Amino acid sequence: MKRLWISAIAMGLALGGCALDMGQDARFGMYGGKPREAKPEPPFDIQSTKWETRWFPAHVRWAPDDSHLLVSLCHVNRTDYCRIGKYWIAEKRWELLNLQPRITYRWPSYSPDGKHIVAVAGGCDENYICPRRQHALVLLTSDAKQTIRLYDTMAKHPTFSDDGKKIIYWRYTGAATDVAQFDLRTGKEQWLTNQSWSSGYHGWPYFLPG
Repeated sequence: MKRLWISAIAMGLALGGCALDMGQDARFGMYGGKPREAKPEPPFDIQSTKWETRWFPAHVRWAPDDSHLLVSLCHVNRTDYCRIGKYWIAEKRWELLNLQPRITYRWPSYSPDGKHIVAVAGGCDENYICPRRQHALVLLTSDAKQTIRLYDTMAKHPTFSDDGKKIIYWRYTGAATDVAQFDLRTGKEQWLTNQSWSSGYHGWPYFLPG
């Protein structure tokens, strides 16, 4: 019996010496094995499409005179990279605003008089990745020929008050979300809630008339 055990152990040692890889480097789902080498992301092609589409409407608002729609157009392969367009209803014509390259413009909304547009803008890298931490509240003329950086804040869904003097929006820090306003006269941001909602907020904050 002892000889059988000795033979089995000797055979195991011999096999162990011959087998250089008995599966210890193999990956099974998320377990075991060497991690895969991180490969650099291929350069992003702004002309790329998906299903023959390059831009999709992510957000639409009416112009104050109802003549056209103000549309946030985002890239199908970089959904955080967005431009601003206008769709003229009677003419069935698109107009794309001449905006700075490699800057995303999101959630545009008209002022009550239609002379300005408020949006959230942020810089993008050479691969059109646009970190939210770089976002700012910006004010554009309706033709986008002039842009004013109002405030460095991570805003979402900005909307003017009826008198055009304040802007209300969701204000988030990644883990918490609240409603804030920016006063165009004082240049200051004011938090209107302090609920620290973690996620799941929907819709837009609005001022009631007056």
